[in-house]
Amino acid sequence: MSSSLVLKGLSSVGGNLISLDMCSCGVKSATLESLFNLTSLHSLNLYGNQLTNTIPKSLGNLCNLRHIDMGGNNFQNISLTSLLESFFDCKSPSLESLSLESSTLSSFLPGQLGQLINLVHLQLGNNHIAGPNPDSIGRLSFLKSLDLDENLISGPIPYSVGGLSSLELLELSNNQLTDTLPKSLGQLSKLNTLDLSHNLLKGVVTDSHFSKLIGLKYLNGRGNNLTLRSRHVNWVPAFHLETLYISSWDLGPQFPLWLLMQRDLELLEMSNTKISSAKPKSFWRSFVTAPDPV
Repeated sequence: MSSSLVLKGLSSVGGNLISLDMCSCGVKSATLESLFNLTSLHSLNLYGNQLTNTIPKSLGNLCNLRHIDMGGNNFQNISLTSLLESFFDCKSPSLESLSLESSTLSSFLPGQLGQLINLVHLQLGNNHIAGPNPDSIGRLSFLKSLDLDENLISGPIPYSVGGLSSLELLELSNNQLTDTLPKSLGQLSKLNTLDLSHNLLKGVVTDSHFSKLIGLKYLNGRGNNLTLRSRHVNWVPAFHLETLYISSWDLGPQFPLWLLMQRDLELLEMSNTKISSAKPKSFWRSFVTAPDPV
């Protein structure tokens, strides 16, 4: 049976339907128009279909939708604003999870994103989204994961990122971000994963940029041109990293003593960091499986 017939059938009997999963079913944009009676729908999965157009307002009650996945489609000819305009019109949007990864999106991040105040997960990775990050993104205080990697996003990371008080994962790798890191980043006490790799970031980073990152376990900053200088010689980081990729940062010329306190490290990459002094023997001993230094 075709996806069009299935959707029409659901529309006639699905007034109480809460979740609809039609992943990789060949659904086209035109067939979504038939879903006008799914007013109780909370979760919609249309990943990997043939969608090319906006989400029709006739699709049930969009303001009640909590989870929507439309990744793996082809939205290259419409803007992200147009695609989501029905949600932006909601006075009290319920949307908690939105995924549009790998959907050939090539527009800008709309300032209206800040209106989706209940968002917990936002996944827009592997697209062609360009332009700066809007300041309004800092309003998403319930957001736990933000994935914008593999895009063309430029400009600085907005200072408003410090308002993402619930954030646990921040993926910004492989973009065109510039300038240095905002000090507000150091306020994200729940952050576990931070990936800034392969951007155009530069400038000086100090311990204040990491002041409250007590939950940070994964930090990937490779491929940038940043300089890390702690304001205090005896800086004790709040975090206990398990993975650290910091190649191409300027950490030298002296070996950074704060690294000696990272006893949970399992993966470390720190080539081309301008360290000319010898690495302390105590540093090597902190790695249980590491051989004795020659």
